[in-house]
Amino acid sequence: MSLSSSRNVKKGSPRSPSGHTEADFLTVTKETLVGLLSSAISVIVLTLIASALCMLSPDPSNLTTAAGIVILYVSAIVGGFASAYGLRKNKKASSFAAILCGLLLFTVTGLISTALRLFMPEASSDTNIFLNVLLRALIIPMSLLGGYLCIKKPQKRQKRKK
Repeated sequence: MSLSSSRNVKKGSPRSPSGHTEADFLTVTKETLVGLLSSAISVIVLTLIASALCMLSPDPSNLTTAAGIVILYVSAIVGGFASAYGLRKNKKASSFAAILCGLLLFTVTGLISTALRLFMPEASSDTNIFLNVLLRALIIPMSLLGGYLCIKKPQKRQKRKK
C-alpha cells in the first residue's frame, strides 16, 4: 500500500501527502541554472560598479581583493535567492536548489582560479591556495542564505493596544 493511497491523495497530484508541493529533478535543475545565470549577471553588474568605485580611490589596487570577495558572496546570495524563488512553496526543494547553485558556483570559480594560476600566473592572486579554497567554500553557505531569505515568511506585526 502506497502513501498516496492511504492518505487519499490522487496519483499525479501536485501536492504530496504532507501538504507540500512536489518538485521533480528537472524543475530543481532548471531553477538551479536560473540561479547560476542570475549569479553570473550579478557578478558582471557588481564588477562594473566596484571597478568604478575602485577607480575613484587614490590606490585602486588596495581595494580589488576585498571588492572581489564581496562581489563573490553577494552574487552567491543572489544566485541562491533566484534558484529558490521558483520553488519557494517547497522548502526542501528550494534549499536543495540553493545549495546546488552554491556548489556549482564553487566549482566554476575554482576552475577559473585554477586556469588563471596555470596559464596566467601573473594575473592570479598571491594568496595561499588553501585560503582561496576556504574563501570560495563560503560561497555555499552564502547561497543557502539567499535561499533562506527567499523562503522565509515575514512575521506579522502585532497591533499595539491604545
